[in-house]
Amino acid sequence: MAIARTGRLAIGGIGVCAATMLAACGGALTAPGTGSPAQTGAVSQARQDTGGGCPLKRCIIVTSETGYHNKPLAAVFFFARGVNGNVSPAGAITGSKTMLGIIPAGLAMDSHGNLYVANSSSNAITVYAAGAEGNVAPIRTIIGPETRLKTPAGIAIDSQDKLYVANQTNYGSHITIYASNANGNAAPIRTIRGRNTGLNFPWGLALDSQSNLYVANETYSGSVTVYAPDAHGNATPLRTITGSATQLREPAGLAVDASGYLYVNDTDGYNTIAIFAPDANGNVAPLSYFTSGYSAFNIALDGHDKMYVTNVGYDDPPFIQIFAAGTIGNKGRLLRQIGGQRTKFIWPTGILVR
Repeated sequence: MAIARTGRLAIGGIGVCAATMLAACGGALTAPGTGSPAQTGAVSQARQDTGGGCPLKRCIIVTSETGYHNKPLAAVFFFARGVNGNVSPAGAITGSKTMLGIIPAGLAMDSHGNLYVANSSSNAITVYAAGAEGNVAPIRTIIGPETRLKTPAGIAIDSQDKLYVANQTNYGSHITIYASNANGNAAPIRTIRGRNTGLNFPWGLALDSQSNLYVANETYSGSVTVYAPDAHGNATPLRTITGSATQLREPAGLAVDASGYLYVNDTDGYNTIAIFAPDANGNVAPLSYFTSGYSAFNIALDGHDKMYVTNVGYDDPPFIQIFAAGTIGNKGRLLRQIGGQRTKFIWPTGILVR
Protein backbone atom coordinates (compact mmCIF):
# COMPACT_ATOMS: atom_id res chain seq x y z
CA MET A 1 0.00 0.00 0.00
CA ALA A 2 2.19 2.79 -1.26
CA ILE A 3 1.72 6.23 0.23
CA ALA A 4 1.08 7.59 -3.24
CA ARG A 5 -1.79 5.15 -3.54
CA THR A 6 -2.92 6.09 -0.05
CA GLY A 7 -2.68 9.70 -1.07
CA ARG A 8 -4.90 9.23 -4.11
CA LEU A 9 -7.46 7.47 -1.94
CA ALA A 10 -7.25 10.16 0.70
CA ILE A 11 -7.42 13.09 -1.69
CA GLY A 12 -9.87 11.68 -4.19
CA GLY A 13 -11.97 9.50 -1.87
CA ILE A 14 -11.20 10.40 1.69
CA GLY A 15 -14.84 10.25 2.70
CA VAL A 16 -15.34 6.54 2.10
CA CYS A 17 -12.02 5.45 3.51
CA ALA A 18 -11.93 7.63 6.59
CA ALA A 19 -15.61 7.19 7.37
CA THR A 20 -15.13 3.44 7.46
CA MET A 21 -12.25 3.80 9.89
CA LEU A 22 -14.10 6.31 12.07
CA ALA A 23 -16.94 3.86 12.46
CA ALA A 24 -14.52 1.02 13.11
CA CYS A 25 -12.54 2.94 15.70
CA GLY A 26 -15.49 2.89 18.05
CA GLY A 27 -15.02 -0.81 18.71
CA ALA A 28 -12.73 -2.07 21.44
CA LEU A 29 -9.58 -3.96 20.56
CA THR A 30 -8.71 -7.25 22.13
CA ALA A 31 -5.17 -6.74 23.41
CA PRO A 32 -3.08 -8.41 26.07
CA GLY A 33 -3.11 -6.57 29.40
CA THR A 34 -5.47 -3.73 28.47
CA GLY A 35 -4.34 -0.50 30.11
CA SER A 36 -5.66 0.22 33.58
CA PRO A 37 -6.72 3.61 35.00
CA ALA A 38 -3.41 3.64 36.87
CA GLN A 39 -1.52 3.39 33.56
CA THR A 40 -3.64 6.15 32.05
CA GLY A 41 -3.02 8.33 35.10
CA ALA A 42 0.72 7.83 34.68
CA VAL A 43 0.47 9.68 31.38
CA SER A 44 -0.67 12.91 32.98
CA GLN A 45 1.92 12.57 35.76
CA ALA A 46 4.66 12.18 33.16
CA ARG A 47 3.65 15.27 31.17
CA GLN A 48 6.41 17.80 31.23
CA ASP A 49 8.52 19.70 28.74
CA THR A 50 11.94 18.10 28.94
CA GLY A 51 13.39 20.06 26.02
CA GLY A 52 12.88 17.04 23.78
CA GLY A 53 10.59 16.66 20.80
CA CYS A 54 7.47 15.76 22.80
CA PRO A 55 5.83 16.79 26.07
CA LEU A 56 6.94 13.59 27.83
CA LYS A 57 10.23 12.23 29.12
CA ARG A 58 9.82 9.13 26.95
CA CYS A 59 7.18 8.93 24.26
CA ILE A 60 5.73 7.34 21.17
CA ILE A 61 5.02 9.89 18.42
CA VAL A 62 2.51 9.00 15.69
CA THR A 63 1.10 10.86 12.67
CA SER A 64 -2.56 10.35 11.82
CA GLU A 65 -4.45 11.42 8.71
CA THR A 66 -7.48 13.69 8.66
CA GLY A 67 -10.94 12.21 9.09
CA TYR A 68 -14.16 12.41 7.13
CA HIS A 69 -14.89 15.99 5.99
CA ASN A 70 -11.71 17.06 7.82
CA LYS A 71 -13.10 16.03 11.21
CA PRO A 72 -10.92 15.42 13.08
CA LEU A 73 -8.02 17.27 11.50
CA ALA A 74 -4.73 15.54 10.82
CA ALA A 75 -2.53 15.29 13.90
CA VAL A 76 0.74 14.29 15.46
CA PHE A 77 -0.08 12.38 18.66
CA PHE A 78 2.12 11.83 21.71
CA PHE A 79 1.75 8.78 23.96
CA ALA A 80 3.70 7.83 27.06
CA ARG A 81 6.08 4.98 26.26
CA GLY A 82 4.46 2.41 28.55
CA VAL A 83 0.77 2.88 27.72
CA ASN A 84 -1.43 0.00 26.61
CA GLY A 85 -4.92 -0.49 25.28
CA ASN A 86 -7.55 2.17 24.58
CA VAL A 87 -5.83 5.29 25.96
CA SER A 88 -6.00 8.98 25.11
CA PRO A 89 -2.94 10.77 23.73
CA ALA A 90 -0.89 12.71 26.26
CA GLY A 91 -0.75 15.56 23.79
CA ALA A 92 -1.05 16.45 20.11
CA ILE A 93 -0.04 18.90 17.42
CA THR A 94 -3.20 19.64 15.47
CA GLY A 95 -5.25 22.59 14.25
CA SER A 96 -5.45 25.21 11.54
CA LYS A 97 -2.14 26.89 12.40
CA THR A 98 -0.05 23.72 12.14
CA MET A 99 -0.06 23.54 8.32
CA LEU A 100 -0.37 19.76 8.53
CA GLY A 101 -1.73 18.38 5.28
CA ILE A 102 -4.44 15.73 5.18
CA ILE A 103 -1.74 13.05 4.84
CA PRO A 104 1.06 13.59 7.37
CA ALA A 105 3.40 10.68 6.70
CA GLY A 106 7.02 10.32 7.83
CA LEU A 107 8.44 11.63 11.11
CA ALA A 108 11.96 12.55 12.18
CA MET A 109 13.66 14.47 14.98
CA ASP A 110 16.88 16.48 14.87
CA SER A 111 19.55 16.82 17.56
CA HIS A 112 17.72 19.80 19.09
CA GLY A 113 14.47 17.87 19.50
CA ASN A 114 12.71 19.69 16.65
CA LEU A 115 10.07 17.49 15.03
CA TYR A 116 9.83 17.12 11.23
CA VAL A 117 6.68 15.91 9.43
CA ALA A 118 6.43 14.95 5.75
CA ASN A 119 3.09 16.13 4.37
CA SER A 120 2.43 13.99 1.30
CA SER A 121 -0.70 15.76 0.14
CA SER A 122 0.77 19.28 0.25
CA ASN A 123 4.34 18.44 -0.87
CA ALA A 124 5.79 20.09 2.22
CA ILE A 125 7.93 19.37 5.25
CA THR A 126 6.77 21.13 8.42
CA VAL A 127 9.12 21.56 11.38
CA TYR A 128 7.93 22.10 14.97
CA ALA A 129 9.92 23.36 17.92
CA ALA A 130 11.02 20.90 20.58
CA GLY A 131 8.14 20.27 22.97
CA ALA A 132 5.57 21.96 20.68
CA GLU A 133 1.99 21.00 21.39
CA GLY A 134 -1.51 22.12 20.40
CA ASN A 135 -2.51 24.38 17.52
CA VAL A 136 0.99 25.72 16.89
CA ALA A 137 2.58 27.07 13.73
CA PRO A 138 5.71 25.37 12.42
CA ILE A 139 9.01 27.13 13.02
CA ARG A 140 10.02 26.27 9.44
CA THR A 141 8.27 24.91 6.35
CA ILE A 142 10.07 23.50 3.31
CA ILE A 143 7.75 24.02 0.35
CA GLY A 144 7.89 25.27 -3.22
CA PRO A 145 9.02 24.24 -6.72
CA GLU A 146 12.74 24.54 -5.97
CA THR A 147 12.48 21.93 -3.21
CA ARG A 148 11.66 19.14 -5.72
CA LEU A 149 9.33 17.61 -3.14
CA LYS A 150 6.80 15.29 -4.75
CA THR A 151 4.58 13.20 -2.47
CA PRO A 152 7.13 13.14 0.36
CA ALA A 153 6.81 9.99 2.46
CA GLY A 154 9.51 8.64 4.78
CA ILE A 155 12.11 11.04 6.17
CA ALA A 156 15.34 10.71 8.14
CA ILE A 157 17.89 13.06 9.72
CA ASP A 158 21.62 12.37 9.93
CA SER A 159 24.13 13.20 12.66
CA GLN A 160 24.69 16.66 11.13
CA ASP A 161 20.93 17.35 11.06
CA LYS A 162 20.69 17.11 7.29
CA LEU A 163 17.21 16.03 6.18
CA TYR A 164 16.59 13.10 3.81
CA VAL A 165 13.20 12.77 2.08
CA ALA A 166 11.75 9.89 0.04
CA ASN A 167 9.68 11.30 -2.83
CA GLN A 168 7.25 8.61 -3.87
CA THR A 169 6.10 9.27 -7.41
CA ASN A 170 4.89 7.06 -10.24
CA TYR A 171 7.75 8.29 -12.41
CA GLY A 172 11.06 9.74 -11.37
CA SER A 173 11.16 8.50 -7.78
CA HIS A 174 13.96 10.28 -5.94
CA ILE A 175 15.56 11.12 -2.62
CA THR A 176 16.20 14.77 -1.77
CA ILE A 177 18.66 15.92 0.90
CA TYR A 178 18.46 19.36 2.56
CA ALA A 179 20.73 21.49 4.70
CA SER A 180 20.01 21.46 8.42
CA ASN A 181 18.49 24.96 8.35
CA ALA A 182 16.50 24.55 5.12
CA ASN A 183 13.39 26.70 5.01
CA GLY A 184 10.88 27.91 2.46
CA ASN A 185 11.52 27.27 -1.23
CA ALA A 186 14.92 25.71 -0.52
CA ALA A 187 16.68 23.63 -3.16
CA PRO A 188 18.14 20.29 -2.03
CA ILE A 189 21.89 20.13 -1.51
CA ARG A 190 21.88 16.66 -3.10
CA THR A 191 19.41 14.51 -5.02
CA ILE A 192 19.58 10.75 -5.65
CA ARG A 193 17.71 10.04 -8.86
CA GLY A 194 18.09 7.99 -12.02
CA ARG A 195 17.85 4.53 -13.54
CA ASN A 196 20.93 3.20 -11.76
CA THR A 197 19.56 4.02 -8.30
CA GLY A 198 16.96 1.26 -8.25
CA LEU A 199 14.48 3.63 -6.57
CA ASN A 200 10.86 2.66 -7.13
CA PHE A 201 8.13 4.16 -4.94
CA PRO A 202 10.53 4.79 -2.02
CA TRP A 203 8.86 5.04 1.39
CA GLY A 204 10.86 4.20 4.52
CA LEU A 205 14.28 5.74 5.12
CA ALA A 206 16.89 4.95 7.75
CA LEU A 207 20.55 5.77 8.40
CA ASP A 208 23.02 3.42 10.04
CA SER A 209 25.91 4.36 12.35
CA GLN A 210 28.12 4.93 9.29
CA SER A 211 25.54 7.26 7.69
CA ASN A 212 24.72 4.77 4.93
CA LEU A 213 21.19 5.40 3.67
CA TYR A 214 18.62 2.56 3.58
CA VAL A 215 15.52 2.92 1.39
CA ALA A 216 12.42 0.69 1.28
CA ASN A 217 11.10 0.62 -2.29
CA GLU A 218 7.40 -0.11 -1.94
CA THR A 219 6.55 -1.60 -5.28
CA TYR A 220 5.55 -5.18 -6.01
CA SER A 221 8.65 -7.40 -5.87
CA GLY A 222 10.08 -4.56 -3.84
CA SER A 223 13.54 -4.03 -2.47
CA VAL A 224 15.73 -2.30 0.08
CA THR A 225 18.52 -0.29 -1.52
CA VAL A 226 21.53 0.97 0.44
CA TYR A 227 23.58 4.04 -0.57
CA ALA A 228 26.91 5.50 0.46
CA PRO A 229 26.82 8.56 2.77
CA ASP A 230 27.77 10.92 -0.06
CA ALA A 231 25.60 9.34 -2.77
CA HIS A 232 24.10 11.77 -5.27
CA GLY A 233 22.78 11.84 -8.79
CA ASN A 234 22.34 8.56 -10.65
CA ALA A 235 24.13 6.60 -7.92
CA THR A 236 24.30 2.81 -7.91
CA PRO A 237 23.40 1.29 -4.53
CA LEU A 238 26.13 -0.29 -2.42
CA ARG A 239 23.75 -3.18 -1.80
CA THR A 240 20.26 -4.22 -2.88
CA ILE A 241 18.14 -6.70 -0.91
CA THR A 242 15.55 -8.21 -3.23
CA GLY A 243 14.26 -11.55 -4.45
CA SER A 244 11.97 -14.39 -3.43
CA ALA A 245 14.13 -15.50 -0.49
CA THR A 246 13.94 -12.09 1.20
CA GLN A 247 10.17 -12.32 1.94
CA LEU A 248 9.91 -8.73 0.65
CA ARG A 249 7.08 -7.80 -1.70
CA GLU A 250 5.98 -4.27 -0.80
CA PRO A 251 8.35 -3.01 1.92
CA ALA A 252 7.28 0.27 3.50
CA GLY A 253 8.74 1.01 6.92
CA LEU A 254 12.27 0.13 7.98
CA ALA A 255 14.71 0.74 10.81
CA VAL A 256 18.36 -0.05 11.53
CA ASP A 257 19.60 -0.76 15.05
CA ALA A 258 22.94 0.26 16.56
CA SER A 259 24.54 -3.04 15.51
CA GLY A 260 23.45 -2.69 11.89
CA TYR A 261 20.56 -5.19 11.89
CA LEU A 262 17.85 -4.15 9.46
CA TYR A 263 14.12 -4.39 10.33
CA VAL A 264 11.67 -4.16 7.44
CA ASN A 265 7.89 -4.04 7.50
CA ASP A 266 6.27 -5.49 4.38
CA THR A 267 2.72 -4.32 3.61
CA ASP A 268 1.81 -7.08 1.18
CA GLY A 269 0.18 -10.40 1.98
CA TYR A 270 0.86 -11.41 5.56
CA ASN A 271 2.39 -8.08 6.66
CA THR A 272 5.74 -9.58 7.50
CA ILE A 273 8.39 -8.06 9.75
CA ALA A 274 11.70 -9.29 8.31
CA ILE A 275 15.01 -8.87 10.15
CA PHE A 276 18.25 -8.99 8.15
CA ALA A 277 21.87 -9.36 9.19
CA PRO A 278 24.23 -6.39 8.86
CA ASP A 279 25.59 -6.19 5.30
CA ALA A 280 22.78 -8.39 3.91
CA ASN A 281 22.78 -8.22 0.12
CA GLY A 282 21.00 -9.77 -2.83
CA ASN A 283 18.41 -12.53 -2.68
CA VAL A 284 19.15 -13.41 0.93
CA ALA A 285 16.80 -14.88 3.50
CA PRO A 286 16.15 -12.82 6.64
CA LEU A 287 17.52 -14.01 9.95
CA SER A 288 13.99 -13.94 11.29
CA TYR A 289 10.52 -12.96 10.18
CA PHE A 290 7.04 -13.06 11.63
CA THR A 291 3.55 -11.85 10.88
CA SER A 292 2.36 -8.66 12.55
CA GLY A 293 -1.17 -7.21 12.51
CA TYR A 294 -3.35 -6.66 9.50
CA SER A 295 -2.40 -3.70 7.33
CA ALA A 296 0.89 -3.17 9.17
CA PHE A 297 2.70 -0.22 7.65
CA ASN A 298 5.58 1.43 9.48
CA ILE A 299 8.12 0.42 12.13
CA ALA A 300 10.32 2.13 14.72
CA LEU A 301 12.74 0.89 17.39
CA ASP A 302 13.31 2.14 20.89
CA GLY A 303 16.66 2.18 22.69
CA HIS A 304 16.25 -1.49 23.62
CA ASP A 305 15.23 -2.52 20.07
CA LYS A 306 11.61 -3.25 20.90
CA MET A 307 9.59 -2.88 17.69
CA TYR A 308 6.70 -0.41 17.35
CA VAL A 309 4.48 -1.09 14.33
CA THR A 310 1.66 1.07 12.93
CA ASN A 311 -1.38 -0.78 11.58
CA VAL A 312 -3.41 1.55 9.40
CA GLY A 313 -6.61 -0.49 9.14
CA TYR A 314 -9.09 -0.76 6.29
CA ASP A 315 -12.37 -2.16 7.61
CA ASP A 316 -10.70 -2.75 10.98
CA PRO A 317 -9.69 -0.24 13.65
CA PRO A 318 -6.11 1.09 13.43
CA PHE A 319 -3.64 0.44 16.23
CA ILE A 320 0.02 0.31 17.28
CA GLN A 321 1.70 -2.99 18.20
CA ILE A 322 4.79 -3.28 20.39
CA PHE A 323 6.88 -6.42 19.92
CA ALA A 324 9.71 -7.82 22.02
CA ALA A 325 13.29 -7.19 20.93
CA GLY A 326 15.32 -9.92 19.25
CA THR A 327 17.00 -10.43 15.89
CA ILE A 328 17.40 -14.22 15.73
CA GLY A 329 14.53 -16.61 16.34
CA ASN A 330 12.10 -13.79 17.08
CA LYS A 331 8.53 -15.05 16.74
CA GLY A 332 6.86 -11.69 17.14
CA ARG A 333 6.01 -11.85 20.84
CA LEU A 334 3.43 -9.13 21.31
CA LEU A 335 3.99 -7.07 24.44
CA ARG A 336 1.32 -4.41 24.13
CA GLN A 337 -1.21 -2.93 21.73
CA ILE A 338 -2.45 0.68 21.61
CA GLY A 339 -5.78 1.21 19.90
CA GLY A 340 -9.41 2.17 20.29
CA GLN A 341 -11.61 5.22 20.10
CA ARG A 342 -9.71 7.18 22.75
CA THR A 343 -6.47 7.06 20.76
CA LYS A 344 -8.08 9.21 18.03
CA PHE A 345 -6.25 7.24 15.35
CA ILE A 346 -7.64 7.58 11.83
CA TRP A 347 -4.80 6.32 9.65
CA PRO A 348 -1.59 6.18 11.75
CA THR A 349 1.36 6.17 9.39
CA GLY A 350 4.59 7.69 10.69
CA ILE A 351 6.02 6.57 14.02
CA LEU A 352 8.95 7.65 16.17
CA VAL A 353 9.99 6.49 19.62
CA ARG A 354 11.95 8.70 22.02
